Amino acid sequence: MPQQTTSAPRVRTVTLTVRLSADEDAALCENARAARMSIPDYARHVLICGKIVSRERVRLPFRLRIQLERIAVNLRQLRALDGDERVRAEVRRVHARLDRMLTVELDAFFAERGTEDAHGNPLDIVRAVRLSVDQREVIEALAQRCGMTLSAYARDMLTHGHVTVFADREAEFPDLDDLKAIGVRINEATHQANIDKRLTGALPPLLVRLEPHLDRIARD
Repeated sequence: MPQQTTSAPRVRTVTLTVRLSADEDAALCENARAARMSIPDYARHVLICGKIVSRERVRLPFRLRIQLERIAVNLRQLRALDGDERVRAEVRRVHARLDRMLTVELDAFFAERGTEDAHGNPLDIVRAVRLSVDQREVIEALAQRCGMTLSAYARDMLTHGHVTVFADREAEFPDLDDLKAIGVRINEATHQANIDKRLTGALPPLLVRLEPHLDRIARD
């Protein structure tokens, strides 16, 4: 009598759908290539085995961030104008420094919102990752442990190969009124420079007054 064979029970699978921007998807493809794995295999591996890194992050108080953003808008306009090359170089340098500070805040903002990447690009690429039910439960537990939504956890792991868990601390900044006064003066100088189509001599002293405030924010 022929021996009866039994097939192994089928493992029930589920699909985890992750929305990525074009840049994030390109990073995922590069990570998979570097690991010499297919994209589905790499995705399953990193979602479960990727590193979780802890870091403290200093968040800017809302009123301080608004003042810095207004100054950054003015400096961005000033960069496009002609004038003394030394003044232009100083405007570019201070604007780049301020832009880096605000980028940290934007990274946090977009990560929390979950509709755009850190550069404001839409999440218009969809990756579907096939998982077993047990794998899905493990990933959900890891996301919960990180204090993140499942989609935010998956995006970070697929894009960076790790997740950074931030302990947020709000910076203290008692000199907001002085910074606001500097911002008003920079706005006035920007208005005049836009009329003249040229950078004015009023800018360098204002940038000198601004820098110690940026130093203090960077230290905090």
